[in-house]
Amino acid sequence: MSASPLLSSREQQVLALVGRFRFLTSWHVQSLLFNGVRMTPASKEVIARRTMKALVDARLLQRVARPMGGVAGGSSPHVYCLSVRGASLLASDESSLPKRKVPRGTFLLRHALSTADFVIGLQDSAARNSAHRLVEWSCDWETAERVGSKDLIPDASFIYQSRSMELHAFVEIDLGTMNSKEFAAKIGRYLDLFSAGTWRERLQVWPTVLTLAPDPARALLLKRATEALLQHRGGGLAEATEFAFAVQADACLDPVGRVWITAGATDRSSLFPQGDESE
Repeated sequence: MSASPLLSSREQQVLALVGRFRFLTSWHVQSLLFNGVRMTPASKEVIARRTMKALVDARLLQRVARPMGGVAGGSSPHVYCLSVRGASLLASDESSLPKRKVPRGTFLLRHALSTADFVIGLQDSAARNSAHRLVEWSCDWETAERVGSKDLIPDASFIYQSRSMELHAFVEIDLGTMNSKEFAAKIGRYLDLFSAGTWRERLQVWPTVLTLAPDPARALLLKRATEALLQHRGGGLAEATEFAFAVQADACLDPVGRVWITAGATDRSSLFPQGDESE
């Protein structure tokens, strides 16, 4: 985002963050903005709230009511999204948020906040482990543009390094709103893209597909639907791809811990080799 004479550097950062995710609370903003910054939690909260209030006063952000729940525990009463004016300011720069990504209504609100919860979990995990690093992360529209497929839009993607390996992953946020057949159809689109091979022109490796479900029963249901599809498709797809499932609350608290159950496996495990989950 190019410099604006009307906004401070921090205000520009906050506006761009909200634009990337579509919806954020002040808790999410302070966690994302001040990751790794030596500052008291109280100071981070005050600065984030003041910055967002300034953007609301400038009619660049607008508030919407927040549904209760989530990793933030419902502590932030409001969710913020771009206003028409804020979206226009972002879209005026070719490298920033396209106009078509401006939120219309709150349909994607829970997805956006859940995605932000998980990204913050990844950042916190890397901060706790000296040999770990969150190399990069992308939101849904950024990931879709990178993949180059109109038929598949992951909720997010990231690259995370431990001492011994580098994990590339797509993220699916499941809110329990689709049946298992609909979910399997989306997994089928991942398999179609993998089989087509066009992703090799854009991605270093084929990512692991991680699904965050609201509860253990739902995670198991989606795992079984994926296993059934892999068995039906055959052709070595089960060996060439990896799909893992976890309860969202567990994955946000310890994304590199033993909270994942992989399609074809029976026990929970880490996404990293034994002994490499923490340093």
